[in-house]
Amino acid sequence: MSLESKGSFQPYQTHFNAFTFLKPSQTYKTESIERNNGSVWTEQIISDKDSIFITIEHVNVAWFRQSTEDDMLDRNTFRKLATEFDIPEDKYVQIDKISPRTKGLIATNGKCTVARFVKRLKVLTGARNERGYPDTAVIFVNCGDSLTIPAEELVQKIDLITEAERTELAKTYKNIGPLTPKDKNKVQFTISWDGIAKDMQGEVKLTAKGAAQTDFTVTIAEPTMTCDGTSITDDKTQWTGTWSLTCSDKRTANGVWTSLGKGKGQVGTGQDNKGKDVEFTIGKS
Repeated sequence: MSLESKGSFQPYQTHFNAFTFLKPSQTYKTESIERNNGSVWTEQIISDKDSIFITIEHVNVAWFRQSTEDDMLDRNTFRKLATEFDIPEDKYVQIDKISPRTKGLIATNGKCTVARFVKRLKVLTGARNERGYPDTAVIFVNCGDSLTIPAEELVQKIDLITEAERTELAKTYKNIGPLTPKDKNKVQFTISWDGIAKDMQGEVKLTAKGAAQTDFTVTIAEPTMTCDGTSITDDKTQWTGTWSLTCSDKRTANGVWTSLGKGKGQVGTGQDNKGKDVEFTIGKS
């Protein structure tokens, strides 16, 4: 498996039509990643100001397995996302559409709407093993008024972008200006936190505080939490040290880190204030 970051993109450069259902704004941040020589597209749209998060992963030459579809229908997995926005289980609604094949869960508490679902966007191929399984996975959170259509309608209308939609987006953002480029001080991270997140990806914003100390801010999309951290380099080794985190939900954690090599980032291990294991890697974006 190979991952290639394509960096930020403008609304008219997207593979998908999500921007056509969002109010025009320069506050959106975007990130695009291609996997396996471009056979998988992943795009993320996020705006802290407008309280929206959308991530879309599309297999453009094949489709997801049945297990991916089952995962999107799993209420225990969905609960990890919904509880972060105080959405009770009696608000969960199952998505189960035949055409186009769409399966998952959506829930709202009136203030926030969250959804996890898979959907088939490509037309059926002539392959012998073609079963019409979904080729696109979407995770969606909206707590603002960025959407121009109801969230339930977005689930049905999200698709590959058409040339007409691309042209219209180019006109719209020519008038209001381009999106703000991604912060160059942000790098990718992956964190596993017992009982909270498993191999969850996100971004870290680094701020150097002299040669030995770096402060950073970690944002985890699911569950939603922000943690302020400090990494201190050991004076003797220069390739290891200590770290600590203080998070928005009052969790704290600390431990040690080890360098992955020059310019490659670091891996940290430790525990939180409840004795739960925490492990993360910070690398180049």
